[in-house]
Amino acid sequence: MRILAFSDVRRWEGYEEILDMVKPDVVCLAGDLTSDGGAAFWSKALTQIPAYRQEVIEKLRELGVEFVWEEHVPYPSIMISPLDPRRLMVMKEILSIEEKYRKSREFHEIVKRIHVEKFYHFLEYAGRRSRVLVVRGDHDYDFEGDYDVNRINGIPGCSEISGRFVEIGGMRFLGLGFEETHYRQKLREIVAMYRGRVDVVVAHSELSRIPIIAELKPKLIIGGHFLSGKYLVNNIPAAFTAGIKYAVIDIDQDAPPKITLYDYRGNIVKPEAEQRFRRRLYERYEWLKPYPEDI
Repeated sequence: MRILAFSDVRRWEGYEEILDMVKPDVVCLAGDLTSDGGAAFWSKALTQIPAYRQEVIEKLRELGVEFVWEEHVPYPSIMISPLDPRRLMVMKEILSIEEKYRKSREFHEIVKRIHVEKFYHFLEYAGRRSRVLVVRGDHDYDFEGDYDVNRINGIPGCSEISGRFVEIGGMRFLGLGFEETHYRQKLREIVAMYRGRVDVVVAHSELSRIPIIAELKPKLIIGGHFLSGKYLVNNIPAAFTAGIKYAVIDIDQDAPPKITLYDYRGNIVKPEAEQRFRRRLYERYEWLKPYPEDI
């Protein structure tokens, strides 16, 4: 079975082409799909609100600040030295205006157009070609109504599986969204219920919960929210997809999964690229080990 996995989506452009290239049997989306802290829309949407730009300009003129502001750029360039204490005050004024417009209905409507609806368009496209499994991340709660479980389940080929178990082609999948993993007691109850009955876990989880998830004894953990790379978690294979574009995983019942990670330029992620960072991880988390490179 071939799995295409990704999470924490910054922008939806390009994923349909990736799907056509990879030709997966199953697509696993591990949360933060309608919103993400690093998503491009947070700044892009501001450029489409004329009132935001006008209010910032008026405030800068009121403060007597020189600036340059290019078209389609969310923030002005302020002609104040970084060492000048006034700069911090001016930046706070701009951020206050930004926060005001980020809470506006207009901002939300733009976000839905440039990001959220592209998520659902991808589901419709992917659902015609593969089975698609989706779990909810913490940022999928950012804007009420954007992440719609009923809408996801209503798209042919797509299933929202947060807290749910499904079987595809003899492979058993368990979905764990942020709500299922954040509360330790709730997660332990789920683990007790499904231990030894799961092949693949799709999770959006804090790193501290991953060892508990590994107690399910699956063949593979796919994780969003934090960390990128392929590892062994208490000897359980794991692919973490935050901070990368996507992962391609070939898995069957008898052999360890083959995991290939791709960055935002479409290049294969090589372990040595993050070697120093990973050494610190291994020192801090004794349950986390390098994934064998000969697989």
